Amino acid sequence: MGTNAYLADNEILLYCNRGHYGPDTLDISDYHFIVKEKLGHFIDNGNAAADIATTLFIVVPDQSIIDALYTYQLTAYGENASQIQLYEGFDTQLDDEANLALYDKLTAALGDSEGDIVESRTQSRQSYISLYGGLLFIGIFLSVLFIMATIIIIYYKQITEGMEDRDHYIIMQKVGMDQSMVKKAIHSQILTVFFLPLVVALIHLLFAFPIIKGLLLLFSFSNTTLYLQCALICFVIFALAYTGIYALTSKTYYHIVKMD
Repeated sequence: MGTNAYLADNEILLYCNRGHYGPDTLDISDYHFIVKEKLGHFIDNGNAAADIATTLFIVVPDQSIIDALYTYQLTAYGENASQIQLYEGFDTQLDDEANLALYDKLTAALGDSEGDIVESRTQSRQSYISLYGGLLFIGIFLSVLFIMATIIIIYYKQITEGMEDRDHYIIMQKVGMDQSMVKKAIHSQILTVFFLPLVVALIHLLFAFPIIKGLLLLFSFSNTTLYLQCALICFVIFALAYTGIYALTSKTYYHIVKMD
């Protein structure tokens, strides 16, 4: 990480890749570790990134502690125990095309050797774009389709109600209701019809947040801040579409019910 750290025998550095680790200690077997510092950034690995479970990365003072912990879990889990894995990462300073060529060469050189895996950020990025790019397109397409359907349904409903309410508004205008009062009544009615569902949709989104967050974790999306930003942008776009159709509908509704 390009930094220096000095640890006592029972001190560790700790990083939690999802969420927040609250305690200031960590007990494993007979070891009682004191968390000297909780790191805000760490070099992740592919296994932890693909796993929906929370992973704790700890930095210990020396290799002997790693060996002791490995022996302990080997005794406890037997053939299901984890193995010590070594990760070596480096920045090639190459462009994407050269990185992919290097990735192919390293993969071919290792062949079918057990336990040796080559990962490339460029290759992983392309895989993610090809997979989630299609999902993004489908999501945008369905969202636009549903918004259009919602707008058409609400617009048709309001125009139909305007035709039904026309006689009532004409009668009220004949008994002394002026145009300003008509516009005020129309705006009050249409505002309720349009924006009350918008408020309810926001409430539904807030209550569904934990479930959606869990579903996103299945796709290795753990950035809650990014999700909140996307949800807010989508809500604003939906609200703007609602506002536009409200302006159009209220104007058409007024022309239908006003007395010529």
